[in-house]
Amino acid sequence: GEVWGWGSNVDGQLGLGHSNAQREPCVIPDLKGKNIRQISAGRNHSAAWTAPPPPPRFPPGAPLPLQLGHPEHTPPQFPALAEVSTVAVRARLRVLHHFSDLVYSSWKMFSL
Repeated sequence: GEVWGWGSNVDGQLGLGHSNAQREPCVIPDLKGKNIRQISAGRNHSAAWTAPPPPPRFPPGAPLPLQLGHPEHTPPQFPALAEVSTVAVRARLRVLHHFSDLVYSSWKMFSL
């Protein structure tokens, strides 16, 4: 879709790349095809909210690129865990969750 705008544009709030007054409605080129969901405009501002594109659809029975479950390997974003087995990582996470629950339940005892 297209977003049209016009107005004084003194602060460049229309997003046209200049601050000249825009007396006639014109297409805002930077917003073209951005899946705009909501717009807010005022005297000195304009804002447009976008939505992510819908996920691709796969035919029934086709393998899905992302699935729920436990990873077989450590993701590359966590190089510090590359040499640690997934079993050990899960055990550490269980300990951290348990510790977090203990701290949260006793938080009221601290006078901060």
